[in-house]
Amino acid sequence: LTDADLDGTLSEDQINAGITNAWSAIARYGNSDANGVVTVKYTASSTTNQYDTVNAFSSSVPSSLTTDRVYRTVPASASKLDIIQSSLSITAGSTGTITVAALDNNNNTDVNYNSKFNLSITSVTARATPTSPITMTSGVAIVYITDTKAGVYTMVGDSTGLAGDTITFTVNPGSIYNIGINITADTNVTADISQVIIKANVTDTYVNPVTDGTTIYWYYQDTGSVNTGSGAGLSASSSLTTGGSAQITLTTSTKGGDNYIII
Repeated sequence: LTDADLDGTLSEDQINAGITNAWSAIARYGNSDANGVVTVKYTASSTTNQYDTVNAFSSSVPSSLTTDRVYRTVPASASKLDIIQSSLSITAGSTGTITVAALDNNNNTDVNYNSKFNLSITSVTARATPTSPITMTSGVAIVYITDTKAGVYTMVGDSTGLAGDTITFTVNPGSIYNIGINITADTNVTADISQVIIKANVTDTYVNPVTDGTTIYWYYQDTGSVNTGSGAGLSASSSLTTGGSAQITLTTSTKGGDNYIII
């Protein structure tokens, strides 16, 4: 017997042993039993939709005169859920997509699985479409996820009788939408020139602190009669956010007038 397509393997059947010479995994020679039967164990490929041709021949009957047997591999029943993406990351307010599949033990999709599964997310503001429980079609479901609260969360898919799957779900802050200013007077006063710390609280559309390391640019304008030698001005022209906040030190003028900070 030979496996013409090389997808499966042929081996000796331990229950009905009778092969006297094992030539290879794809061709087996042996003697027949009292009934004229040679029994060989065929092991199918672990991949679905493989078409395997097995034929038989002898010294007196060539393979061209025998009828081939064609085997097609199909998935076994589903044993686990798999969220295809290893993780999902979106920007607050946007939508991401995950694909959930019902797999057998060889990671083939069970196309006959049309049952429901549950999808849970630790973020209370996350929304999934469709909502749980979600019905699979031919062993697959596509789910759209949106959220507005920045953070790192856990997403879990589970179904009765199947092993579940868990991935990390990350919601990143959006771009700058609002900047709030806090000014705090410093207790350190030198030569009648006051120093104050100015903080900018920077958030996105959904009031999430922007990503750490966002650059904030500062510009100082003094309408008073500033003595150029007074040292008035900002400690830097830009600063980076940490936890949604950036700060800078302003040394005020000794002269009267309005001081403007432009961000």
